[in-house]
Amino acid sequence: MVLCFFTSVFYSQNCNNLDVDAGQDIEICLGESIEIGGNPTGEWTGSGNPTITYLWSPNSNINDNTLANPTVSPVTTTEYTVIVTSTHNNGNTCDENSVIEVTVIEPQASPENSGPICVGQPFTLDEIGGDADSWVWSSNGSATISNNTEQDPTVNGAVDGEVFTVEITDSDGCVSAASTTISINPLPTVTLGSFSDLCSNAAAFPLTGGSPSGGTYSGPGVSNNEFDPSTASIGSNTITYTYTDGNGCTNSATETITVLQSPDPCYLGLY
Repeated sequence: MVLCFFTSVFYSQNCNNLDVDAGQDIEICLGESIEIGGNPTGEWTGSGNPTITYLWSPNSNINDNTLANPTVSPVTTTEYTVIVTSTHNNGNTCDENSVIEVTVIEPQASPENSGPICVGQPFTLDEIGGDADSWVWSSNGSATISNNTEQDPTVNGAVDGEVFTVEITDSDGCVSAASTTISINPLPTVTLGSFSDLCSNAAAFPLTGGSPSGGTYSGPGVSNNEFDPSTASIGSNTITYTYTDGNGCTNSATETITVLQSPDPCYLGLY
């Protein structure tokens, strides 16, 4: 009787020999790309020469998730995990992983303006986001910006609906931009009717003829919207009617009242 013995040989790897490094956590600006992974990302430090493969996740905003050192372009802060596999000649495999966090910096530009304003008035721009180290203002129109690298410049000559854009740069060199639109109200249309000539000894009277109603009169001889020829100048007197509308916009119109010198009673007697 012949007895046969079969011996099975088992091979194993010490997976502690597989070193994995996803790289150091890093910050980038929104819109930038960065190469991640270590130097090297995966390395077998034991005996033999296994095949090393890589698989990065998540598989988004990455050029090739099977590379040792892929390029990523995340739009928000993202943790990338790499699984490194060593495949040995005997068919055995080892898996190890490592994680890197890519922080995306997005400074917030927050512009505002001091409008609404009235036609012809200056106004102020301001960027209040709090992330900026520097500012650059621009306009889609022809307004004059006092200093376009100030946080809060003054603007003249804008038109209704003109858009002002600020580009900010933060302490990390990251850039962001946002816009604000100015609202400009028109001036009210104001008219004033003509006045008849008066003698200097005529009685004071309430001024009328200004439109829209509700405005105020001013000028020589005018007090509380009444004209008194005796306190006005002999000759031409410019009367101004000023009106302010519901938007706080003010306009005016002018007309003249001519005051004629009354005869001196001393020269009107009978001789």
